[in-house]
Amino acid sequence: INEINVEEFIYALSETPDLPLISFKGRKSKDPVQEKLSECGLFAVDIGNPEATTVSLIEWINERSEYEIENRYNVYSASTRRSAYEASRLVKFAKNTAEVLGDYSNLKEYDFLSARLYYGVKTDIIPLVVGVKRLGRKRARNLVNIFGNDLSGVSENELQRVEGIGPKLAEKIRLFSNK
Repeated sequence: INEINVEEFIYALSETPDLPLISFKGRKSKDPVQEKLSECGLFAVDIGNPEATTVSLIEWINERSEYEIENRYNVYSASTRRSAYEASRLVKFAKNTAEVLGDYSNLKEYDFLSARLYYGVKTDIIPLVVGVKRLGRKRARNLVNIFGNDLSGVSENELQRVEGIGPKLAEKIRLFSNK
């Protein structure tokens, strides 16, 4: 079974006409993008918008903010969420295509990658951001950093001490973590 190489897969998506591309700001250096691609084992001769998009999406699923991406890579990251959303949909299409072709080996990886792109998260908090509506990646990450991945023993009062979590959200988190 071949696992999906996430970075390579995102690069391939960025080279399709279906993904809205993230562009560079003016004539600033493209070196940070090339360095990040190399770090991921991806090599490109010409550094253009597909490469800027690839790096932005890789950073997005590693929970970097649009502001951080924009400043680190000299790109217009305002379209990161839109590109990530479309990339998430393209991953779902790839999964459906694999199923039609009888390849069931990476279905879970496709689901995880699709969710990571959609929510902009690392794999460990996917169940939390998918399972608790309106939680979001920042609050989910805060919860995991404070309480760990198992929230079943955490009271609603304790949850409400976390910034941005009120009574309604605390109740939703408790219901989710006690399933």
